[in-house]
Amino acid sequence: MKIIVKICALFMLFLLPHLFFGQVSMEKKYFNQKGEKSDSIDAATIQYWLFSDSLKKSGTIRTIDVLGNLISDIEYGNMSNFLKEGKSVYYYEDGKIKAIENYSNGKLEGSLISYYENGSQIRDDVFENGVLISGKCYTTSGADTAYFDYQKAAEYKGGDIAMNAFLIRNINYPKKAMEKKIAGTVYLNFIVEKNGTVSDIVVLNKVNELLKTEAVRVVKLMKDWEPAILEGKPVRVRYTLPITFKLR
Repeated sequence: MKIIVKICALFMLFLLPHLFFGQVSMEKKYFNQKGEKSDSIDAATIQYWLFSDSLKKSGTIRTIDVLGNLISDIEYGNMSNFLKEGKSVYYYEDGKIKAIENYSNGKLEGSLISYYENGSQIRDDVFENGVLISGKCYTTSGADTAYFDYQKAAEYKGGDIAMNAFLIRNINYPKKAMEKKIAGTVYLNFIVEKNGTVSDIVVLNKVNELLKTEAVRVVKLMKDWEPAILEGKPVRVRYTLPITFKLR
């Protein structure tokens, strides 16, 4: 029995479906202050999922708070696995733009511009296939300053080796699955919180229930994450983790 673990490091501007000639389907989802799915009564934020192509699952997710303040507009090539494609725009509480990112196949591509709360520009970066090609940073007054990274990905403490060790140590290949020679890969998507804990675990693919249950159980045990950093501050991010159960 062998367990293979691989890591995949994770709005429309106006909610007017008729602009798409009635072909956009929409889903409305509520989340509490912990970022967990909830009902409308306990909601802290609301997401509007607008599908521009229901077959490809492409479209835009607009997130607002319960007061109606815009948080983000993010375009996805595949909303079911949160693969970003196109523009992602983030906002301050007063509605001013915080950052504009561009993505191709889930990786930063082209320009990335971010702003201070006073509206002055923080940075002007250019990416190619997720790699920084050039970048400049500025002070709140607009003067040039030493360059600093826009973001740092969330990472399990100790890196990939430590994560693999944790998963191999804690995953128990379901006995019934072994007896029936059931194998496969469970694709999990979850949020790494600012404090390094995991929440909102979602299974992205159709897979045997025994494997799915075990994979989710173990990921729930994962506490030792280094949170993602954005402009020097910890932030919540989505992460995708495929866990492969393989018999031999």
